[in-house]
Amino acid sequence: MGSTPHLIYAALCPNKAIPAARKIAVRTLYSPSDPTIILDSDAVVLRLIAPRSSTGEDMLELHVHGGPATVRAVMSAIADVHPRSIRAAGPGEFTRRAFANEKLDLAQIESLGDTLSAHTEQQRRAALRGRSGELSRAYHGLQKDLQIQRQEVKLIQSRITKHQVAARYGELIRKGIQISLIGHPNAGKSSLFNQILGTQTSIVNQQAGTTRDIIEATVDVQGYLCTIADTAGVRTRGSKSHSEIGEIEEEGIRRAIAKARSSDMIVLVVSPERDNTGCIKLWVDPSSGSVDQGPQSDSALWSIIQGEDGVQKPAIVVLNKVETLSKEETSQYLSSLQRNARAFLSNPDIVPILPISVALAENLMQTGTPSPDAGNMGTFITVLVNTLTSLTSVPVEMADLIGATERQRQLLEQCNEYLKMFVHYAEQKTPPPDAAIAIHHLDNAANCLVQITGRDTTGVVGDVEEILGVIFEKYDFSLR
Repeated sequence: MGSTPHLIYAALCPNKAIPAARKIAVRTLYSPSDPTIILDSDAVVLRLIAPRSSTGEDMLELHVHGGPATVRAVMSAIADVHPRSIRAAGPGEFTRRAFANEKLDLAQIESLGDTLSAHTEQQRRAALRGRSGELSRAYHGLQKDLQIQRQEVKLIQSRITKHQVAARYGELIRKGIQISLIGHPNAGKSSLFNQILGTQTSIVNQQAGTTRDIIEATVDVQGYLCTIADTAGVRTRGSKSHSEIGEIEEEGIRRAIAKARSSDMIVLVVSPERDNTGCIKLWVDPSSGSVDQGPQSDSALWSIIQGEDGVQKPAIVVLNKVETLSKEETSQYLSSLQRNARAFLSNPDIVPILPISVALAENLMQTGTPSPDAGNMGTFITVLVNTLTSLTSVPVEMADLIGATERQRQLLEQCNEYLKMFVHYAEQKTPPPDAAIAIHHLDNAANCLVQITGRDTTGVVGDVEEILGVIFEKYDFSLR
C-alpha cells in the first residue's frame, strides 16, 4: 500500500492488521487525535493496489454508516492525519486521475457522466453502451484506418456517418424526446395531456382556446424520457367559430405551430362535431364536393407532420370523444382521417390512427373502477411506446454506438467535413499546393477523432486540457 493510504489506515484503525488487497474487512474507526473517540463502529474497509483500481493508483475505500455528521467526522479525521499532503478531492479529480493513468478515455468518461445522470431505463442502457469501451474501440479503429487506409476515405466517411446517425438516436434518449400535442381548439389535447401525466397539470374546460400558451411536462414513458407539450388549439380567421381570434390567441397559435415543428414527434388530436340537426359534420367542401374538409383535414396541421423539409415526422393521430359517436360514425371518421393522411403525407402507412375516449377513461378513474384499456387509452400508450421505440432504434450493428454524446457527434461532423475536403483536393490529382492542402484536411480529420477519446492510436495523450475542462465543467462528479 502506498504511504498516504497506509498513514490513513494506521491512524484510523490503530493496532489492526491491514486487510488483504481486494478483500472487504469490517473495522472500527477512531479519531487520530483522541483514540478514545469512535467515529464509526462498523465501517467497511477495502484496499486496492495499483494498477488494479479505478484510478490506477493505490486506494483505500472507507464505507461508513450514519448520516452527514459521520461522513464529516471521518473526512475531518483523515485531513488531520497529515494536513500538508492530504486534502479533499476536487470535482472530477478521481476521474482526471483515471484518465491520466489510462483507466478511462474521454468517451468513457462522458458515458460515466451520463450513467450518473440517467433518469430512465433507456438512458441507463445508452450510457452503459458507452462505458463498455466498445464505442472507444470503434473510434480508435477509425483513427487507425485514417492512418493506413487513406485510399479508402470514402468508406471511412460512410462508417463515420453511421456513428453520427447513432449519436442522434443517443441524444434523443439522453435529452428526452420532444412530443407536441396539436389540434383544433377543444379537441381534448389538455385532457389527453393530463391522462398521459396522470395529473391535472393543465387547465381544462369547454371554452375553445383555453390553452393559450405552451404547457410542458417531462415524464418517463416506460423507460423513455419524454417532454410533452400541450399547445394552443390551431384555427384560422376564416374558420367557422363562435368567436374571433384575438391577438393573445393568435400568438398562442403561432407558438403552438413553431413548437410542433421543432418537436421530434407529433400527436394530432381530432374530435367530432355535430350540426344543428344532430348529424355529424363531415365538412363538405362546396367547391369540390369533398367530404374530407374540416378540423381533421386542416392542411396546416397535417403539414406539421409532413415537415417543412419534406422529412415526415413520427406521429400518431387520435380521434377523441368517440363516446359521442356510434360505431358507424366512428368508422366514417376514421376512414376520413385515413383519406386525409394519404392526401397530405408522403408516407401515410407509418402513421397510426386510432379512436380514444379520454372522458371515459377519466370517468372510470373517478368512480374507482379503472380499466387497463379504458377509453382505448391503454392501446394509445402501447402505440406511443412502439413509436418511441421505432424513433430511437438503431440497427444491431450500430447498437454499441448509441452511447455517443453531442460533443462526440459534433466532432464526427467536423471529421466528416474535413474528409470531404480531403477527397475534393485529392481527387483533383494536381501537384502542390493542392496535395498539401488535402493532407492538411486529413490530419485535421484525424485530430477530431483524437479529441473524442483523448488519445491517439499509440495511446499518447493529445492536447486535451481544454477538452477536459469542457467535460468536467459539464460532469461535476468524482469516480470512486
